[in-house]
Amino acid sequence: MRTVMFAAMTVAYGICLVIKGRDLRRDPGNPFLRWLCTMVGFSGLASLAGIPAILTALETSTGVAAVWVLAPVTVGSAATVVTLQLWARPRARLRLSLIPYAAAAAAIVALTVSARGATTPAAVAAAQQMPETLWATVPGVRAAFLIYCGAIGFAYVDAAIRLTRTARVLDRRWLRRAMRTLATAATLLLVYTVAMAGYFLSPRPALADLGLAELGLAELGLAAAGLGAVTCATGVGLPVLGPRWDRMRAYRRLRHLWQALGRAVPDVVLDPPRLPWLDAWNPWRADFRLYRRVIEIRDGVLALRPHLDPAVADAARRLAREAGQAPDEQAATAAAAQLRAALTRLEGSAPAVHGEPPPIDLTPAGPGLDAELRVLVPLARAFASSPIVRHAAAPG
Repeated sequence: MRTVMFAAMTVAYGICLVIKGRDLRRDPGNPFLRWLCTMVGFSGLASLAGIPAILTALETSTGVAAVWVLAPVTVGSAATVVTLQLWARPRARLRLSLIPYAAAAAAIVALTVSARGATTPAAVAAAQQMPETLWATVPGVRAAFLIYCGAIGFAYVDAAIRLTRTARVLDRRWLRRAMRTLATAATLLLVYTVAMAGYFLSPRPALADLGLAELGLAELGLAAAGLGAVTCATGVGLPVLGPRWDRMRAYRRLRHLWQALGRAVPDVVLDPPRLPWLDAWNPWRADFRLYRRVIEIRDGVLALRPHLDPAVADAARRLAREAGQAPDEQAATAAAAQLRAALTRLEGSAPAVHGEPPPIDLTPAGPGLDAELRVLVPLARAFASSPIVRHAAAPG
């Protein structure tokens, strides 16, 4: 179980480091990204070292216990504090914030190295799935672990408070969700810190005599640490992955309208996907493919203008108004009904509507892809699923 948990944490942090490392390569002088990558990198290094087989190999080959996990996590916590300070104040002075963590990391290394040889390879192997039970019996390692708990505990409290406050004032949806997710992660990691500190502070003989070893503080702490680490990696990735998911979802929502227009006017589709269902879930080049789909839909609508019938729009708008739709929904319903009726006329080889073709108001409220989607996604939704559109567009 411990192997699976630490391996999952390592993978999560690795994915996050790849995502943010790409941003850092594009902007190598950005201190916020540098410290964010430092935080993710050292956290991932600690997770990798925490995998039982790797940790056992490190401890038995060197004779030094615990430092392989404690030191990287302490450095990662320092990077967390600095990252949040740079988020709030890009020109913040960082030296004073780093001094306590540098001292804590130095003390952890000194204490664990001074206890070198206090554990035997047989004892390390026996405690492979729960090395904390062995670390708690070695005075130097025990002291190092408590220093570690104090350092990272302060970082997690500070992070939870700052992230919660920041989430309240953000207007970007995925960034706000990321801050809340990271605040949850900091809270879970704080639970880990308190539980493990409680376990290490409990007198070993008294704990055994009272039967309190069954309380499972160490197990509780490790479970909170695993869940908190995966939650943290998720929060770091949300500002990048969330908007990409929105693009993919919008791409899928436009599919029915795009396919209908493509069948009626094949020339508007420049490069149809070979596997449409697989294409709908493809995360690569999402923006480019969505831009292309928007352009092809607009070209298809333009090609249908001679077949638009104003009577269909009037009927659809009246039915939408009677159904209690908002003005924006009424406009999307009327436009969708016109398009569906025009496609029916075109498929039946009916002649174009006489007179000046009525306009369909699909003008975006501003520039950019997001403005286009605010117009076309409601149109595509009404086209695909609105009973009012089907009724208004029915022949006769």
